[in-house]
Amino acid sequence: MRKRTISNTFLRWLLLIVILAFAMSMVFSWTLQTRLSQHSAANLLRLNIKDVRQDVIDASDANLLALTRAIAHEIDKGAPVNEVGLSSLMNWHNVAEINIINQDGIITGTTHAAFLNYDMRSGEQSAEFLCLLDSTETEHVQSYQPTTYDPELLRKYAAVKLKQGGFVQVAYDAERFQRDIDHLVIGAARNRHVGQEGGIIIADEDWNIVSDRNHNEGQNLFVTGILIDRETMPEQTVFRTNV
Repeated sequence: MRKRTISNTFLRWLLLIVILAFAMSMVFSWTLQTRLSQHSAANLLRLNIKDVRQDVIDASDANLLALTRAIAHEIDKGAPVNEVGLSSLMNWHNVAEINIINQDGIITGTTHAAFLNYDMRSGEQSAEFLCLLDSTETEHVQSYQPTTYDPELLRKYAAVKLKQGGFVQVAYDAERFQRDIDHLVIGAARNRHVGQEGGIIIADEDWNIVSDRNHNEGQNLFVTGILIDRETMPEQTVFRTNV
């Protein structure tokens, strides 16, 4: 009788241990799978946002470069490169600035009088375009950034080699660059899916939808459940909210 009691007790404890081990294994597996799933989802979101951003940058680069090629073509055909001639080209093509740089890297013609006779080797930002003089590269586009000449003057430049030597440099200012970006982001999210059911919504500073695959452009994105502070929240911060 005692042996049977000891045996039953042992079996009960063994069953309890097995159940606890199984439960712990399930909790561990669930926690691990959840974390892996969340990590995978966050990476997928970051990758898609990075792709959209790069698509917009590439399109903006292509737009400015196309304008620069057109201006270079007109100059190669004999368009005047004095202040009046360059200003006319600038206004016609709706850009912020045009510079003519000779083979020595000196600005010999410009719509921005302060830049005349400026040496492109004077700073890192401007010297980036000397690749057009020092190599076989025939065109170059730069990201939007402060100029070497005046750090408070922000520009996005593109440049194309000229047949007679040197190159022409064309710029967007803040207003023109923003207008270009605003035009490009409208279609950036329309055909982009994230996973099976997800998507990307692009909103302006007032939370009005600019681009969305469900065609909600113009509607306001009501964000609840979290305070989003664009000034303090780091980029690529993952959070949950209802919209």
